[in-house]
Amino acid sequence: MDKARLITTVTLLKQVQSEMHDDVDARVTDRLNEAIMILEEALTTDPKPARASAALAKLGEALKYLPGIKALFEDLM
Repeated sequence: MDKARLITTVTLLKQVQSEMHDDVDARVTDRLNEAIMILEEALTTDPKPARASAALAKLGEALKYLPGIKALFEDLM
C-alpha cells in the first residue's frame, strides 16, 4: 500500500470513527482505534508501511460487526 492510499484510508477510518453511534459494540471501537493508531504510526515511521497489513487485518476483525461499513471500506481498497 502506498503512502497516499494509506493517508486516504486513515482519513476514512477517522470519519467512520467520528460518526459511530454510542451503541456500537466495544470490540468495533477498540479494534478500530488500534488500527488507526497502527496506521498513523506506519505513516510516520515506515516509508513502505509494513505494519499497515496488520492494522488492516485488525480492522477487518472490527468491521465484521458492521457489514455496511465493511462494504464501503472494501470498495475503497
